[in-house]
Amino acid sequence: CFLKLVVPIWADLSHVKDCRRPKAAMAGGGRRTSNGGACGAYLRWAPSSLLALLLAMRIILGPAVWRGTIEALLGGGTAALPVDGGGVRAVLDSSARSSTLQGQANQAALLQPHPTPTSVQTQVASLQPHPTPVSMQSKALPAVSKPERPLVKLDMEKLAWIHIPKCGSSFSNIVISWACPDVPEKNFVDVPWIDASWNQLRGQLGGDCVKKLELGIGHMPIVEHGTRHNWKRSKGHFVGMFKKPEQRILSAFKYGRHGIGGKMPLSQYARRTAGCATKMMIGKNCNDDVALQESDLQRAIQRVDEGFAFAGLTNEWELSVCLFHAMFGGSCHSREFKNNNFARNNKRDEFWDSMQGIWNESMLGGFRDYYDGRLFQRVEEIFNQRLATYGLSWEVCDQFCFKGTVKRREAARFWSNVHSAHEDKR
Repeated sequence: CFLKLVVPIWADLSHVKDCRRPKAAMAGGGRRTSNGGACGAYLRWAPSSLLALLLAMRIILGPAVWRGTIEALLGGGTAALPVDGGGVRAVLDSSARSSTLQGQANQAALLQPHPTPTSVQTQVASLQPHPTPVSMQSKALPAVSKPERPLVKLDMEKLAWIHIPKCGSSFSNIVISWACPDVPEKNFVDVPWIDASWNQLRGQLGGDCVKKLELGIGHMPIVEHGTRHNWKRSKGHFVGMFKKPEQRILSAFKYGRHGIGGKMPLSQYARRTAGCATKMMIGKNCNDDVALQESDLQRAIQRVDEGFAFAGLTNEWELSVCLFHAMFGGSCHSREFKNNNFARNNKRDEFWDSMQGIWNESMLGGFRDYYDGRLFQRVEEIFNQRLATYGLSWEVCDQFCFKGTVKRREAARFWSNVHSAHEDKR
């Protein structure tokens, strides 16, 4: 029986090549029939022959082996197929429906979120944008808004500017821009004698704001009595700019031996005026001939910590302007970057390092201002802490304050004469 079933099937299957290459089959002796020759015979008899082969295998292998064979062919999870043709058709139809349902389930599963394997996550993460180090950032930066933090309250009536000699008389324009933002941009303090310039502007402009604003320039220290620069009255409302003490001493010396005059040599002048900022914090004048003690330094540092709403750095002028407005509000004005006392004639000899744009400290012969050096170090710490608190950097400030109008100078941060007819006062 088996041979009678298998031999016709083999004969039919042998003509498959005739279906694929009819010309070759005819050349090899193949024949055509009325219903299409070898191809027609194969297509007509192959299905019935295949069913007959399956039934023959079922009889020969036995029920148990047949069931295992069918389970293996269908994936091991289906029931054994019945032996009759109708049962086979029913099971095949059921299998088709199961495949359709499984396909639908797979499609639905694809729409659900799945955890990504670690290796894939790593690859995806490598394609995501990462923060670029500041040193490698390009000029094409995303838009940055002004830092959103609660503003520090600064009372204009209690404001007291401690103007240390040779530490930024142009700070007056920062105060004016903040206190009286309606003052036209063309109006600014631009002469060495700031009091006279401001009083002249007040007379020209009028208005309540400029009349109330008392810059109180001079070089008045913090005092215990009186109404201006009084410690108790203005505590928490003091403002000022600080400079590295050796740079300040050289600038003052070249500026007519500021505060002393005469022909005092540099070595003597440096020792006489050392501790200038420390003295002014504790109620003494910059050039007072007094011997400072460690207790005086600690008191000066304490007053900076507790009494100064703002302490900027002249060697970081641009960032100081930016920080001031981030803390107290108001818009940055171009006049705040102007330079009202450059003193060009003082920078034509060996005292001035034109390559770095700073004073040549080697002229001091190794002298260092101990007390003001310690005080300046504390001011630098406060300044950098506040930059971090407000999230400020040159790139951030350039977008909400500088707006591309201020050029960054890597070697020298001192202004050039393009800012003002009077050039750098520092």
